[in-house]
This record gives sequence, C-alpha cells and structure tokens, in this order.
Amino acid sequence: MSKPATIKFLLGVLMVALLFVLSCSETKRHETLVFFFDGVPPLGGELEGAAQAGAIDPNAPPDPNAPPKIVWYQHEPSLGCEACHGDRKKRGFSRQVNLVAPIPDLCYQCHEQLRELPGRVHGPVAIGACTYCHEPHRTVNKHLLKKPVPELCYQCHEAEVIAFFDSKHADPSYENCNQCHEGHASENSGLLKKDWQETVSNSH
Repeated sequence: MSKPATIKFLLGVLMVALLFVLSCSETKRHETLVFFFDGVPPLGGELEGAAQAGAIDPNAPPDPNAPPKIVWYQHEPSLGCEACHGDRKKRGFSRQVNLVAPIPDLCYQCHEQLRELPGRVHGPVAIGACTYCHEPHRTVNKHLLKKPVPELCYQCHEAEVIAFFDSKHADPSYENCNQCHEGHASENSGLLKKDWQETVSNSH
C-alpha cells in the first residue's frame, strides 16, 4: 500500500470511529463508509438498495420470482431514543452507552410484569440479563431475539447434551424450543408450558 493510500485509510478509520461515536445519523455514517471503503452495501440493506436503484411501479402485481422481503421487528419506535438514552449527548471516546437507568431496571419501566415472576425463572431473566437474549433496537427475529431459535438456546444448552438425555429431541421437529418451553418463567419443571403435551401430540 502506497503512503498516500495508507494515510487515506488511517484518516478513514479515524473518521468512521468519530462518526460512530459522535453521530446518530445512519446516513452520515454510510456516506463516510462509501467515501473511504469499497464494497459498502447500499443504505438500508441490499434488497432495499436494489429496489431504490430502479423505477418501481407501486401498482404492479407482486413478482413471484422476487427475493423475499426482509421483515424487521423494531423495539417500540414510537418511544424514540430519549426514552432509554435520555437527551444527553455522548461525549468522548467511551464505549459506555448512556442509559436513563441500568438494565434490567430500564426494561422494567415498560415490562413491569417481568420484575417478579412466579415459579421457576430462566437463568438470564433471574440475573436481569435481558440483552443476552433480546436485541434492544431491531432484529429480523420475532420477540426481538438476537438469534433465531434454536440457535439462541444453543448458546447455553448444548444440542448433544439435550439429545443424550432425551433422544426424541435429536429430531429436527423439536428445534422450535419455545413451542414447549417458556422463555422467561414457568410453574412447571424444565420451564415447560402448560399445554406442552398437547403441542407435542399435535406436531408429531
């Protein structure tokens, strides 16, 4: 890499860092990335960018060959950033996120029903680690889960161990864990839902 190219790259890295720290504007961040780096996908994702590139007739029938549209699940967009982050701007280069209250107290401001749960409580819930399973902004997974089930569950519960104790769970049809198990708390052993037996009998 030539000296001018190295300097441009280092300046780019510095500018990107400054924009990510000091700016909440997704447009500004994207413009900077495009200026300094090649291969940056269009703003809003590849599918949205491809749609914006050509003229689209809104009255045209849906194209059966078109790729599926990505559905985003967003965390109460009507509340705005200030509901969780306050109106204080982030200062300096600290990675600490400004929140109006610590987690899980921040989450309980809207989800009060999860503060005191009866019965057996799931480990992450018991220690108030809401963001271990949930994405606080937006995600392509329902219930704002960080990963799809069962991938999310396998972060803690190894598939091989589960199958060893119950061979039926090795069947792919058992991979939808939350069909039978509660994610937060349950009165039943193994965090099983009340109707788990009916669910199993209907799906096998």
